[in-house]
Amino acid sequence: MHGTTDNPHRIVVRPLKGFACGMWYWVEYDHLPLIARTRNPEHDACRALVSKGHSGRLETWNGVRPYPLLIISDIEKAALFTVAENASHGPKVVRYRPIPTSRFCDADLPTWNEEDHANV
Repeated sequence: MHGTTDNPHRIVVRPLKGFACGMWYWVEYDHLPLIARTRNPEHDACRALVSKGHSGRLETWNGVRPYPLLIISDIEKAALFTVAENASHGPKVVRYRPIPTSRFCDADLPTWNEEDHANV
């Protein structure tokens, strides 16, 4: 597999506008879009990178602070999990299962708009 060097993979996570059903995020990897919209940027990024043959460590940056906000030591392991939240419990890490997009709010599907994020 490629991407297994001691250097971590670095993603930049940028918030999109807030929506009725919660926040969405844009994820960049190597200065290119990796995920256009996600509610769970770190775990979704791990799955995307593993699907491209990468392994190793992941650092999450926000493009503002001079340090990573989160470090994941093994993207292959993290790809097996996600964060779930519902009315009976707050956010918690659970085993990943794909969720049909039909369960999202129809009007709650943002896209990146450079104009909205010029100062991010």
